Amino acid sequence: MLFNAYPHSLMSLMNTTESLLPITPQEVQPSGQAQFLAALNAGPSAFRQQLRLLLALSQVNSNKPTRLPYPEKPLTIRQARLTVLSGIPEILGEDGVQALFKEVVQIGDATVRLPLLAKLAIRMPASQYRTIVRDIWNQAKAIVDPAARAHTLFEIAPLLALLNDEPATPSALLQVLGIAQSIKNAEARLRSLIALAPHLPLEVASRTVRRVLVELHESKNDGLCARSLMTLAPTLPPDVEDYVLEVAEGIKTPVERARALTALARYMSEAMQQRLRHSALDAIALIEGEEERAETLVAFAPNLEYMQQGEAFPQVLEKALTIGITITRRHIRAKVLVALAPHLTTDLQGEALAAVHSLSNERDRAILLAELAPQLPGNMLVASLAVAHTMREQDSRVHALSVLAHHVPENARMQTILDALAAASNLPHHFERVGALVALMDILPAHLLEQALTNALETARLIDNENARARAIGLLGTHLPERLLLRALDIILELDNTQQRLNTLLSILPALSGEKAAEALKQALQCARQMPLEYKRARALISIAPHLKPEMFADVSVLADTLDDPLDKANVYVAVAQNLPPEQRPALIVRAWTLLRQIEDGYDRATLVAAMAPFLPANARNDLIAAILNAIHSVGEDYDKASAIAILAPLLADDASNGDMSMPDAYTAIHKGLEAALTIPQQGIRTQLLMQGAALWGGAGDKDRSFNLWKQLAKTLLLLPMPDVLMCLGALLPIIRDFADDSGLQDVALVLGIRPR
Repeated sequence: MLFNAYPHSLMSLMNTTESLLPITPQEVQPSGQAQFLAALNAGPSAFRQQLRLLLALSQVNSNKPTRLPYPEKPLTIRQARLTVLSGIPEILGEDGVQALFKEVVQIGDATVRLPLLAKLAIRMPASQYRTIVRDIWNQAKAIVDPAARAHTLFEIAPLLALLNDEPATPSALLQVLGIAQSIKNAEARLRSLIALAPHLPLEVASRTVRRVLVELHESKNDGLCARSLMTLAPTLPPDVEDYVLEVAEGIKTPVERARALTALARYMSEAMQQRLRHSALDAIALIEGEEERAETLVAFAPNLEYMQQGEAFPQVLEKALTIGITITRRHIRAKVLVALAPHLTTDLQGEALAAVHSLSNERDRAILLAELAPQLPGNMLVASLAVAHTMREQDSRVHALSVLAHHVPENARMQTILDALAAASNLPHHFERVGALVALMDILPAHLLEQALTNALETARLIDNENARARAIGLLGTHLPERLLLRALDIILELDNTQQRLNTLLSILPALSGEKAAEALKQALQCARQMPLEYKRARALISIAPHLKPEMFADVSVLADTLDDPLDKANVYVAVAQNLPPEQRPALIVRAWTLLRQIEDGYDRATLVAAMAPFLPANARNDLIAAILNAIHSVGEDYDKASAIAILAPLLADDASNGDMSMPDAYTAIHKGLEAALTIPQQGIRTQLLMQGAALWGGAGDKDRSFNLWKQLAKTLLLLPMPDVLMCLGALLPIIRDFADDSGLQDVALVLGIRPR
């Protein structure tokens, strides 16, 4: 009888305590293991039964032979020296730690090397920190000695907890974070912190966002609060959602509250979205001005696209529609109905169309019809043709017919195209005629297309105002066939205004080839030479750079050399470099880099650094960081400093700054370490390591995870004799408390023969 092996006090307790069921011999036969597993599967509520069965079953192992321990290897003199030094990295300085690290990585024995690397990791730069932690984790799994493996895993667990915190944050990024926090102007400070947050490791980002939210909550500036939340919405850490909602719903002004809630509704978790959408609509309904109410409701409408067609969708749509139809001004109400149209039934889309057709202002009618047409069924589009033909204002009629021509059913399309083309060709205002003809280019059949293009180009030539003439030819741009392109080129070269001539040449360049393209580029360069002001000359060269042929780069560089302003000159060098083959870029980038110090304005310097960064070699990383910090420090005005931080922050973050998804969290390492510790033959070493791991785990705050760990460990405990089980049980009490609270500890005391108070 297995129960004969129980201590008398324990047997007596099991047979006399009313709260415990007595264990029968059958419970500890082979079927007892099945009952034990069933008790584990029953969850934390069955902990007392799990404990009783575990202790009973462990008696079976009392006479099993003890496994031989792994022999302990003494440290060499070198290993002992490095162990001592690794315990005092704080007094070694940065260079000393780096030198020590280089020695430690040369240790061949992983059981010695990895724990020492874990002690040094926290003193290493952010990029090395992540690499070191990853290497320790990957190599620890291969350690054979369970004690050494457990020890290494427990050493790495705190490092994994910091993998998304400050030790993994690039030093320069932390410096910029400090600069941002010290900006005096509240709006500029918040803009800077919001710009930095997406590039920080998760824990640092979460703390930064919480600081922003606290400041917004206390600011009483509704506009600033709404704008900030709208900017934050796409990159909010998930652990701040509750506080974000509190801040957003605390905005007093309905229109600002609605804007913030609308932006958040698209990005926050699904559990939050229904509340956000209802809260946004409640805020919209409170907006007094009909134009503002309509504007915010139109901005809200795309949220309906992200809703699943479930139970919540009809309620939200009905709420939005109710707000829309209560607007009294017809053209504003029609605008809202058009915005909601993609989500309406066919009947309600008909109501929206009727609202559009009833508008007295034909221009408003044509614009809204253009927005509504893609949503309408064919019969409604055909019915709208009659309304379009009755419009008295010619430009509105042309616009309506052009839109309908793109969407009407096939059997009505050709006639609608002909009507739209005829109406567009007869517009009296030349620039509007060109624009209307261009709007039809993508649907005109081939036999009408060249006729329309010829008409459009001739119309553009007749425009008196040079600015409008240039813009009209720019609209035609790449639509023109080669024959008309040559005619367009002649018209362009007749333009007197240098800037307009350049702009229009660049608009048709993609359609030109061969000698004509080369001629147009030469003319464009001539325009750049003729620019009277240096900054305009620089902008002209930058706009030409993407079109340059290799043989023309030298001419552009010479022109750039004549510029006096270092920023203009450097920007031209960078623009040309990015259009060169990679092997030809370094010379120009070096020339641009040497001009950095000559640029007095910090914000200008920041923009140039950002432009050059993609072309710098990897070994220039330290120089880039120094230039970034120098540029940010040199910006005097708070708003400009915030803008500079927003531009440069992405350059300071490395690829892993937002967390390494391939790495486990600290609790996974502790779990693996505890599993290894349980396989250690020596009772004392096993108990000591279990206590270390349990202390690291204690207070995890996740009852399910803690119980799942207990389930795994308890299955291994079945292999140990009762004294070992009892020692392990004592070591694991912090984990038991985590999932079973104090009642679980009371169960332990009760099963072990003492009734707790």
